[in-house]
Amino acid sequence: MPGYSTILLRIKIAQKSDNFLAPIFFSEMLRTLMKMQKTKRHEAAVKLIATTKSNPQKMIDRRKHSHNKS
Repeated sequence: MPGYSTILLRIKIAQKSDNFLAPIFFSEMLRTLMKMQKTKRHEAAVKLIATTKSNPQKMIDRRKHSHNKS
């Protein structure tokens, strides 16, 4: 699938960069992506990159809330 490896590479770069604060979210998304069918996986990865670029704080907030189920 063209472009898919590029998307995965971007995810890995984002995980390693110091200013990106939600590597756990990315790990969870990667696991989910691997379970999907290839076409849907590609779409989800594109959406993931787009959403994170446009609003990284939203991703961080969502992750915090999911861990506070006590």
